[in-house]
Amino acid sequence: MWRFYLASLVQVTNIPYMWRFYLASLVQVTNIPYMWRFYLASLVQVTNIPYMWRFYLASLIQVTNIPYMWRFYLTSLVQVTNIPYMWRFYLASLVQVTNIPYMWRFYLTSLVQVTNIPYMWRFYLASLVQVTNIPYMWRFYPASLVQVTNIPYMWRFYPASLVQVTNIPYMWRFYLASQVQVTNIPYMWKFYLGSDRFYFN
Repeated sequence: MWRFYLASLVQVTNIPYMWRFYLASLVQVTNIPYMWRFYLASLVQVTNIPYMWRFYLASLIQVTNIPYMWRFYLTSLVQVTNIPYMWRFYLASLVQVTNIPYMWRFYLTSLVQVTNIPYMWRFYLASLVQVTNIPYMWRFYPASLVQVTNIPYMWRFYPASLVQVTNIPYMWRFYLASQVQVTNIPYMWKFYLGSDRFYFN
């Protein structure tokens, strides 16, 4: 039994691009094994130069001494040139760091500007899969983050469900709603997260 709360991604000043992203803790709220927590630091503009900002994520760790010890490390989201909008997003591997079953990995490709037209970029995430034939087999497939019109800043983020694909206990699903521009004012948009559910039998 655990919960996942995500606050809004908002522009926090009237200066373009100056905004922050706060994520509350993802915690297991019972004393069942596999106790872990998820902490996300702020997404901030780190200079007064437009578009120059970074994204830092703390570790996702199992906080008990039970098997399935694993960690989640995210590197920085940085502007990689001095050309506006040209930046990349790199995610390290999410791996089980023991030799116990349920060995799996999480790989994320780069978030890149895919054309030389401002704001035209895509976000591709590879599959999160269990790489053994042991129970709790599941996969994580999110779709692309794309600009959905030719109007600047008008884009959406749709990820698919994170589901357990067997009938073993711990059946759960992860639903994420759309990230949308909620007004016709540039940069004014919000990020909404749907339900994250854990089912016990």
